[in-house]
Amino acid sequence: MKLRRFAAILSLVAVAISLAVLVVHAQSYKVQFVNESLTVSPPRQGEGMRVTFTFSVKNDGATMKRVQIRVLQPCNAKGEGRVFADVPSQSIGRGTTTYNVSGIFQTPTGDKNFVLIQLLDRGSDAKTPPVITQSGVRQWLPVTFRLAPLRPAPQRPAS
Repeated sequence: MKLRRFAAILSLVAVAISLAVLVVHAQSYKVQFVNESLTVSPPRQGEGMRVTFTFSVKNDGATMKRVQIRVLQPCNAKGEGRVFADVPSQSIGRGTTTYNVSGIFQTPTGDKNFVLIQLLDRGSDAKTPPVITQSGVRQWLPVTFRLAPLRPAPQRPAS
């Protein structure tokens, strides 16, 4: 009798812990890019130059740990392209945080004429880390390789 009661209580505790983990995980995805904050320096780039992208991320949820920042440049409008830089093991707290990510500029060609920034969830056990959020796609202006005005981010299907 006591063993059954103990097993029932243990089961309830396990369910409560599982629900708490799901709630905390769901809250951690209240993050977005401050898209208009994306800048690049120097303002004019050339093949093989070292450039720095500066951007801000706003988190209205719980602190997120084990987040990887990925900058794709050049890429197409769907976000398929060259990984410009990966910044592993970031912790994103509440509020707005500004990041500087440097790498070697590659001249855009064909449909790969954009830059895109993604936040990847490295805390999950998935083989391919899920994208938490991504910036709006920014196109390079022809010849000058300056950033064009902001384009809305592609909409991801609701899960």
